Amino acid sequence: MYHLPSTALETRTYIWVPIALYLFDRLVRTARLVWNNSRSGSTTVVPIDCEVTKIRVQGSRVRKWAPGSFVLLSMPHYGIAQSHPATIASTPESHEGDLVFLLKARNGFTKNLLSSPGVSNTTLVAASEKGKAQSPGGSHRAFIDGPYGGMQGDFAAFDTVLLVAGSTGITFVLSILLDLAARAGKQKLPLRHLELVWAVKRSQHLSWFSEELEAAFSSLQAAGIEASLRVFDTGNDGSTDSADSSSRSGCSCNLSDGQACYCADKATITPRGDAHESAEIARNETKRQFAKVVPGRPIMSLIIPEVLLRAQGELGVAVCGPLGLSTAVRSTVARSITAKQAIYLHVEGFGW
Repeated sequence: MYHLPSTALETRTYIWVPIALYLFDRLVRTARLVWNNSRSGSTTVVPIDCEVTKIRVQGSRVRKWAPGSFVLLSMPHYGIAQSHPATIASTPESHEGDLVFLLKARNGFTKNLLSSPGVSNTTLVAASEKGKAQSPGGSHRAFIDGPYGGMQGDFAAFDTVLLVAGSTGITFVLSILLDLAARAGKQKLPLRHLELVWAVKRSQHLSWFSEELEAAFSSLQAAGIEASLRVFDTGNDGSTDSADSSSRSGCSCNLSDGQACYCADKATITPRGDAHESAEIARNETKRQFAKVVPGRPIMSLIIPEVLLRAQGELGVAVCGPLGLSTAVRSTVARSITAKQAIYLHVEGFGW
C-alpha cells in the first residue's frame, strides 16, 4: 500500500479496515479458545472396533451448540499442535452435557487415537446414564475450538423427516435425532413420522451408538411419533451371514490385551470378557427392538419415494456420508419435488 501516491492516501482505508477486522476476529477467537479450555476437564478415549474411536469430553465450558455443530479438537497427547474437525454427536441435553465424538482412523492423529496403548477399554455410558463414565488410564486433556456451524432449519417443523447417514456420518444425524427426541418429550411437535437410514460396512457397527439410538427411538415412540431405523449392511450382499462378512474384512480387535486393534489377512474374533459380552447382548437387544438390518446398499431412488407416500405434509431430508450417497439423495430429491410436494434438503459432507 506504500506504493500509492500522496494524493490517494485515503484509499489506504480500504486496506486498514480489512486488516483491523481480521485482527479483531483473531482476538475474539483466541479469547473464546482460552475461555472454553480454562476449566480443567477430562477426556475419555475408547476404541469401539478396529476402525473408530469414541471420545467423550467432560467438564468443558462449551455448554450450548446446535445439532450438527462441529469443533476443532486438539489432544496434545496424541498429536502436538494438531487440530481436527469433529462433529458433535451429542446434544446439550444428552450425556449430561458432555461432548461426544466418533472419529474414524485414517493417518496421524486419528490413527494414534485408535492404536495408543493408553486409551481406555471401558465402555462409554450412553445418553441415559446416571453417572459419569470412568476411564482408568484413558483420560487425557482435550482442547476445544468452537462450536461452529450447525443446522439452520428446524426438522421438528416437518410432517415427515428422513435422516440418511453413511458410516461415521451418523454423528451428524444422531445429533438431530437426539434433539428431536428431547423436544418431543417436552412438547407436542408437528412431526408425525421419522425414518433413519444408516449404511455401514458391517451390521455390528450399530453398537457405535446402540444405546443412544434405542433411547431416542423410545422417546419418539412414547411421544406418538412413528419412528423406524433401517441399517444397511453394505458388506453383506445377502449370500453370507454377518460372521462371514466380518472374517472377510480382515479386522480383529482385542481390547483386553493392550487395547490395540489390528488387521490381518484372516482374522479371528476372540472373547473379550464381561464388558464385551454385555455390549453384545445390548446390541442384539437393540436390533431386535427397533432396528431392521438389511443386506446390501440403500437404493435412495426407492427409499425416498416410499417415504414420500407416507408424508401428509412437507418432508425434511438430511444426509451425511460419502459423496456417492449424498449425490444419490440429491438427485432423487430433485426428481421428487413437485408443485404439491415440498422437500427440504440439507447435505453435510465429509470434506474439509
